[in-house]
Amino acid sequence: MLAEEPQKTGIPIQNEGGERSINASIIISVSYDKMNLYVEKVSENSALSLCLYIGRICVLEEHIPSGVSSLTIPIFQLEKGQVYQLEIISQQGERWTGAFLYE
Repeated sequence: MLAEEPQKTGIPIQNEGGERSINASIIISVSYDKMNLYVEKVSENSALSLCLYIGRICVLEEHIPSGVSSLTIPIFQLEKGQVYQLEIISQQGERWTGAFLYE
């Protein structure tokens, strides 16, 4: 019998533009469950930097190199009941933001 996969919740993200905001070839989706944050990107040609904030303090930082289309980031160590601000920046300067309540 296979274990049931945890239910993922999508995180709405907004493209905040940047120097190359005309380049819409980078499409990102982000979701999470009780254990992990899942980041998927359509374009494998761009590296991304990701940071989770509480207020102005970055509590988790990850780098997704070019050539990688998805990344699973463990978040079980984060404090439950907090709202985390998500910021993703591409090497071209595009910026995406979102927020989620980690319970």
